[in-house]
Amino acid sequence: MEGRVVAPNNGNTCTLQAPSGNYTVGPNAVPLFQPSMADDISSAFSVLNSQGIVPMITSGFRTAAGQAAQQGSPYGAAQVSWHQAGMAVDINSMVPNFQTIVTAMTGSGLTWGGTFSHPDLVHFQNAAKGTTPSAAQVAACASTHP
Repeated sequence: MEGRVVAPNNGNTCTLQAPSGNYTVGPNAVPLFQPSMADDISSAFSVLNSQGIVPMITSGFRTAAGQAAQQGSPYGAAQVSWHQAGMAVDINSMVPNFQTIVTAMTGSGLTWGGTFSHPDLVHFQNAAKGTTPSAAQVAACASTHP
């Protein structure tokens, strides 16, 4: 299922919030998202929690510096990411129930990075694959969440 194309903000505001549900947060992860993204994550986590699964957020919102730090990763990284607009989350894939996590996340409307031309198995975003946030969306989050 392809993710929805959702405008995370009008280019002037960036409101980030934590999702609901039972989850853990990896080191240095910032578990904050635009409201529509937080709602989709919360929906997926509700399904997962009902099955006894507690997912781990390994990355959420990223500043420009945080995104730049990803460039040296062996997995590669986009120059501009939906993480910078609060519209992407990375989930620990090193668990035996990861396919169940993928099913819940995509079932909640998120696009899975495992379908990208350069697969990013841990990544889920609230936008269609092959898209990037606008400069205004990134700038709004950078100015309100430095």
